[in-house]
Amino acid sequence: MRILLRAIVSVLALAPSLLLAEGSRQLTPNRAVNPATNLPYPLTDPRNDRAGFLTHDVNAATGGLNLSLGFLKPQAWGTNDVPFLEDYRLHIRLKAGETLHYGVHRVARIGGGTHANLLLTLRYGAGAGTIVSQNKLLRDPATPSQAGLLTDQAGVIANTSQHQIGPSLTAGDGGYEPLTYTNNTGVTHDFYVEFTQEGEFTNKGTQPGFNDLGARNPNFMSAVRSEYDFWDFTVRDAAGQEKPGRLFSKLWSFTTTTSGGTGYENRLSANFALFPLIESPQHRGQYYVKQIELAGIRPLVFYFVSNANGSRASAATGSTFAERRRSQAGNTGYPEYPNFVNNPDKELWPSAPAPRFVTSQRGFCEGGLGKVAFTTISDETGTVAILIDLNSNGVQDGDDVLLEQSVVPGANTLVWNGLDRAGKLVAAGLPIKLSFTSQGAPVNFPVYDVEGNSSGLRVQNIRPSVGGNTYYDRLYWDDSQLTAAKPQFFPQTRPAPDMASVRTDGVISSTAAYQGVHRWGDDSNEAGNDYTINTWTYGFISAPSETIYTYAYSCDFDQDGVDDLADIDDDNDGITDLSESFGIDPDVLVNGTPRYLAGSFMVPGVGAFAM
Repeated sequence: MRILLRAIVSVLALAPSLLLAEGSRQLTPNRAVNPATNLPYPLTDPRNDRAGFLTHDVNAATGGLNLSLGFLKPQAWGTNDVPFLEDYRLHIRLKAGETLHYGVHRVARIGGGTHANLLLTLRYGAGAGTIVSQNKLLRDPATPSQAGLLTDQAGVIANTSQHQIGPSLTAGDGGYEPLTYTNNTGVTHDFYVEFTQEGEFTNKGTQPGFNDLGARNPNFMSAVRSEYDFWDFTVRDAAGQEKPGRLFSKLWSFTTTTSGGTGYENRLSANFALFPLIESPQHRGQYYVKQIELAGIRPLVFYFVSNANGSRASAATGSTFAERRRSQAGNTGYPEYPNFVNNPDKELWPSAPAPRFVTSQRGFCEGGLGKVAFTTISDETGTVAILIDLNSNGVQDGDDVLLEQSVVPGANTLVWNGLDRAGKLVAAGLPIKLSFTSQGAPVNFPVYDVEGNSSGLRVQNIRPSVGGNTYYDRLYWDDSQLTAAKPQFFPQTRPAPDMASVRTDGVISSTAAYQGVHRWGDDSNEAGNDYTINTWTYGFISAPSETIYTYAYSCDFDQDGVDDLADIDDDNDGITDLSESFGIDPDVLVNGTPRYLAGSFMVPGVGAFAM
C-alpha cells in the first residue's frame, strides 16, 4: 500500500495547483477518496490523508500526560515542574524583504470546553524576543465549543478547498486570505509564532503596542487545549516566488483526534513525513537531511523530536549512547535537531559532502591465538560497525559477533579476538561473511505515547546523495527493556522483517518485499502507552560492504620458521625487534594494533595502519 501511495503523492506533486503553501497540505492534504464510496477514507484507514492535526496544551495541567509541552506557547507558559524551552518554538526563517503568509483553521474536539478568541503572535529573537505582529482571530459562536473561527477575516482557512489552494495570490483564485508580515529588519531571522487565547496571558508592558503575554492569567477559564486541521506558513520573496523548506520546529505535537472503539484507533495520514536536519560533525554549517515517514502510526496525541542520543541522560536511562538509545518506560525524549515540513532550503542549509569509506582486514597472531585487525578509513567522525556473520545468513543471530567502534576522520583500527559471541574459539580456515558499515551523526526518533505502529517506519536519505538518488536507510532499535516489561506487545522474536526486539545491526527500512520496519501493537491496543519507543539511524550510512573472508592467521609473521613469541626479529630485516622498538616488545598491541603490523601492513590504496 505504501508504494502505491508514494506513487500517487509523486503524481500530485507535479500538479501546478499544489505547488503553493507550506504546512498541513504536505502532511494532511485531504485529497484521498475511496473509489468504492466516493468519500474520504475513515481516519482508522491507513490510506486516509487527513489525520494529524496540529495541537497544543495537551499536558498534565489539562488532565493528561505531557504530550505537547510548550509547543506553540509563549515563554510565560512554563512551570516549575515543566519549564519552557526555546526548542518548543515553531520557526519560519525569513530573509530580509521576504514575506510570511499564514493562516489556520481551528476545530472542536470531543470533550473540549468553550474556546475564546485566538491570538497569533509573531516574534524573533532569544528569550522573550521582539514582537513584530499580533492578530486576534474571532471565534465563531455558532460552532461546537465555539472552537471555529469566523471565516470573513484574514488568517482563517475556511474550508478544504482553500486549504488545498493555499494563500490567495489574486482575487478569485480560491485561496484563503492570509495574515502577512514582511521582514523589514534588514537581516535574516528565525521568526516564531505563538498560539494563545484572548485573556489567557496578561500584559506586563515590555513590548509597546502589543500584549507581551508576560504572565499567565490565573482566572482564565476557557479551554486552552486546541486542534487545527489546516495550518499554513508560506514564505515568498519580493518577486512573489515561494520559498519552501523554511518551516521547522525541534518539537512538534500532533493528534489523530479521538476515535470510536478504544479511542485511539485513528492513524496518521498516508502522507505524513518530516525532514530532520543533522549538522555534519566534520563540516560545520553543512547538513545531512533525512525523511522519516510516520504514515500509519496510531497515537491519540504525541510529540515528535529527533536527537543524537534518544533519551535524556539520567540514572534510569543511562549515560552512554548504547544505554540512552534503548526504548524506555515513561517520557524520556528531548528536542535537538530541527524537523522540517519540506526538504530544508538548500540555499540556507547546504548539504554535507558524501563521506568516503575504505575497509581492509588481516589476520595475525598474538599470544599464540588468532585475531583479525580491521582497518577502516572514513572522512567523518562517527561509528564503524563490523558484522562477523559466522553462519553467513546476512543477519546478526546465533553466535555472530557485532563489533562497533567510534572513529575519527582518517584511519582507525579495530581488532577481533577470534572468539564467537559465546566466547568459543573460531576455527581457522572458516569462510566468514564480513559486513562493514560506516555511520555517523546519529539521529534518533523517540516517539512518546504512540499506542500502535503496525505499519512500521521508513526513513529515506534525502541528501547528500550520489548522483541525486535517494534511498531507504537502515533503521536500528533496542526494545529489550520493553520486552522485559510487556513481552506480549514487544516479544523478543518477531515476524520478518523485524525479526527481533533488538536490531543493533540494522534493517533496511523498505524493500520490494516490505515497506516499513520496527512495528509494535495492532490496530486497536495500547502497546506504546506511556512508553518512549526509539528508532535510530545515522546522518550518513555507507551501503554495507560485504566480503567473504577466510579466517586465517600465522603465528610466524615473517615465515622464517620461528614462532613470533620466540622470534627476536619479527619482520626478518636483520635488526632485532627491541632495537627497532626502542626496547618495547613489538608483539603487544598499541591502540588495538600489533606494533609490527602498524609498520608493515599497507591498506590497499590508502597506506599503513594508524599508530
